[in-house]
Amino acid sequence: MSSRRCPISVVSRRYAYPLSIFSPLDVVRRHAELPAVCGSCGHQAVFREHNTLIDNALIDASTLHHVYLELALLERAAALFARFPESRYALKVNKEQLQPKLFPRTSKDPEFEAALANDPELSLFLRRSIFHLPSRHRSVTQLIALLEESDFSEIHCPVCTIGVFRFPDGFLYNDRNG
Repeated sequence: MSSRRCPISVVSRRYAYPLSIFSPLDVVRRHAELPAVCGSCGHQAVFREHNTLIDNALIDASTLHHVYLELALLERAAALFARFPESRYALKVNKEQLQPKLFPRTSKDPEFEAALANDPELSLFLRRSIFHLPSRHRSVTQLIALLEESDFSEIHCPVCTIGVFRFPDGFLYNDRNG
């Protein structure tokens, strides 16, 4: 057994800031009434009485909504990258390769930059996110398949009858709720 000590004691280290893990269910349970919007027709409702089944269904429906939005961005990124297969633009290489530092990159590609500038939402997403495009696309697709198996029977929209309710954008991640 080695007599060397670990230079940093994980057990005794104190954090200078509070460390927490976000729990959507905890946020939802703090509310007596839950706002909701139908993902199909936009009808708005308030769940004045809700239980764990409804809470989980609303969380899953909201997560599914946001994961579909991410999938759309990933597919737009893949389409953009496919339009410029020979581009070595750093942003593109960093998203396409598992080990981007092993591939030649450039900080200038006027044609790619112009195409990217035509889609500001995609540009912001690509610049602010760290991911490997094929892996992330696969993970998001698998998450969608998993979430689509959720029980949404308690949150069907009575107006359009085909949609399900979800939380309005910003509800789960709004500082006033957490």
